[in-house]
Amino acid sequence: MAAERAAQAVRAVASRAAWYRRELRALAGQSSFSRDAEGVDKHGDDVVRLFAGGGAGSEDVPDHSGGWHSYRPRSVADEAYGRHVMLFRPPLEAPAPGEMAPAVALVSHLDTVYPSGVLKEHGHSFGNVPGAPGWIRGPGVMDCKGGTLAARAALDVLRECHPDAYRRCAVHVWLNAAEEPLCWDFAPQCARWLAACGGRAAGHPLHASAGGSEAMAAASARLAECEARCVAEGAEACPAVAEACPHDLRACFVLEAGVTRLGHADGSVLPWASPAFDGLPGAGAAAADVSQRGLGDGPGVLVVSSRQGMLVWRVRLEGRAAHSGNAHASGRSAVLAAARVIVAAEAANQPGCGFTINVGRVEGGTTHNTVPASAELELEMRAAGGEAFGRGELAVAAAVRSVDAGASLPGDAGGAAPGSAPAAGPSGVVATACAEAVAWRQDGVSATVEERVRAGPWDETEDAARVVSVVEGVAAALGMGAARQRRGGLSDGNNLWTLAPTVDGMGPHGDGAHRAEERADACAERLFWPSLAGRAAFLAECVARVASGAGRS
Repeated sequence: MAAERAAQAVRAVASRAAWYRRELRALAGQSSFSRDAEGVDKHGDDVVRLFAGGGAGSEDVPDHSGGWHSYRPRSVADEAYGRHVMLFRPPLEAPAPGEMAPAVALVSHLDTVYPSGVLKEHGHSFGNVPGAPGWIRGPGVMDCKGGTLAARAALDVLRECHPDAYRRCAVHVWLNAAEEPLCWDFAPQCARWLAACGGRAAGHPLHASAGGSEAMAAASARLAECEARCVAEGAEACPAVAEACPHDLRACFVLEAGVTRLGHADGSVLPWASPAFDGLPGAGAAAADVSQRGLGDGPGVLVVSSRQGMLVWRVRLEGRAAHSGNAHASGRSAVLAAARVIVAAEAANQPGCGFTINVGRVEGGTTHNTVPASAELELEMRAAGGEAFGRGELAVAAAVRSVDAGASLPGDAGGAAPGSAPAAGPSGVVATACAEAVAWRQDGVSATVEERVRAGPWDETEDAARVVSVVEGVAAALGMGAARQRRGGLSDGNNLWTLAPTVDGMGPHGDGAHRAEERADACAERLFWPSLAGRAAFLAECVARVASGAGRS
């Protein structure tokens, strides 16, 4: 039955391919760099129209207009960020008295990593990829405007192929205005809107089946802290929702790009997915192109149910300027201090330590004949679990305090002993690097640390594992197969997983994320178009099963 419904769904989406393509062109055509608030807000207008504006006058496109409620709060994290988009459609059939309607959240983001100048420089715009059947290039088509369109297509499929679930299920659509820089206020704004709509979060403020996870406790505490901070910093109040109704948020599906293998290495296509290749120049060639991009005969779907956490510190070092020839000894080089911090931090990247530290940016000094009085660097630490995250933070703290023992540090690292080195690796490399920096330490060099990002590791909870099993069951029913994946990159899932069981990587298949330049050895951002129909069918089946109670304890 699942394969029959999927075939029906794919045929429906494929029959409206021209409409979906026009919508994707419009979405990709609106520049929405993270720090371009005006562009992000215009793109947000397009997204509201996409979901709440019906079928834009097209008779064969399902009309979802009517009954939607919207909340467009401006981010309070940075004045350069735009407004988030939060949409809510109550269930079309009210739950029985005393019961709660099932609900899901479809999550994407509005922003891209491309300033308009970069797009112009590389000529990165919407269009077919020459010589690659089925591939469409353009800014955000993979990350994450294609995911946004897939969410809309999944609602179309849900209405046509799963009418009972479509009527009974409450639907949230949440889009972050600044996901790329990991805007801290998106998740708490979602939590406030969920409550205003009458929703209950499965995991906030307490997650009944977290199994005592330290990561869950830390993430829940962080979310509560950010909610309070939103209020303190003047976040816009949620509007009253006239049709608020009790509903239980059973899953968050994050529409970041995901592996979608619709064909085999021999060029054959899964029968239910074959309509997605209609109209392409050579269906076999298109399917083979998928396999050529490293998919082969591996899992048809990679289910993301956990991600690494990330910490980003901006470190400003202040020394003392002096003439490099006449008074070099009286100077205090901030650039040299930065170099010492970098060496000590990078030394922590040892096999088995469970985290990585990267110094992604450094600058300092003024002229070649002046001992540099200032320098600035940004350190990023990523870790795959709560314990490793703590050790990684201590390693970064030790690197900073190796040049300024009295530096004030954010978070728990502030309690670390000045100049101390954590047991971050199997050898004494970290301690040795820090000790060398301490031995060299200059009086008169100070460090100031600003925490730019703190997103703890996302761990798979027991509730999430049950929802993942539902997703895996759908993949098996469609002959695709699935495997679980922990990703090193971060997404909104890192902050939303405390609200409800969260599954990421539910968007269509793409390649070249964050690249605007087309090269012989690396493609610019692109989307595999047939995967839109395949993912819409897949996601709608998952939503229908979750709404029916699958994956519940």
